[in-house]
Amino acid sequence: MIFCIAVFRSRTNTMEFIDLMARAGVTCRPVNTPTAMRVGCGVSARFSCAYKGVAEKIIKNSSLNTFVGFYRVENAR
Repeated sequence: MIFCIAVFRSRTNTMEFIDLMARAGVTCRPVNTPTAMRVGCGVSARFSCAYKGVAEKIIKNSSLNTFVGFYRVENAR
């Protein structure tokens, strides 16, 4: 399974991003940030990579100033 995550240094910003994605009609949920990444606050926002463009627009037009980056995750489960 392949998906994208948005990583933030703040849990508050992570949850705000999830809310903004939902308002845009995109399913997005909180997940633990993979520990191997060693970035962020430990909680990331998971969404389908098909909506990365929407996610980028949300970041560009918001004040989510703790944004670290987008990552593509391959999960072998």
